[in-house]
Amino acid sequence: MTGIIGAFFGALGFGMMYHLEGKKLLCTALCGALGQLVCVWMRLYTSSPMAPMLAAAFCVTVLAQTLARTLKAPVTVFLVCALIPLVPGKGIYQTLLCGLCEDGNTLHLASVTLLEAGGIVAGCALGSGVVSHVDAWRKRKRGLNV
Repeated sequence: MTGIIGAFFGALGFGMMYHLEGKKLLCTALCGALGQLVCVWMRLYTSSPMAPMLAAAFCVTVLAQTLARTLKAPVTVFLVCALIPLVPGKGIYQTLLCGLCEDGNTLHLASVTLLEAGGIVAGCALGSGVVSHVDAWRKRKRGLNV
């Protein structure tokens, strides 16, 4: 629970740094908390380091794209602020620390961190693709040529 609250305030802080106000700032913070909630929930059901990040980044990307269209703002401000809490900073730090201390665990930590980062990238790509396809489908359905 503390991770979800921390993600809310982390995304809120980055939203303030990007000078978001009002509804946009609150939506950004909720988007960050939702991503962390999905990540924590998925970690209960899988031992894969990539799957929770992929699912969380997918949900955050779809929500950020939807919020950007609804609130008429760039998707980047929602997406960047909401993805910051998902970045595997602890894994990066531990990998570098083990590498500097010549620990034998470095390769394992590096592979887990790269899988987590790859999950974030894949989730963003999939989410963006899904939203683009849904938008194209909706435009065709309304009779507009894409």
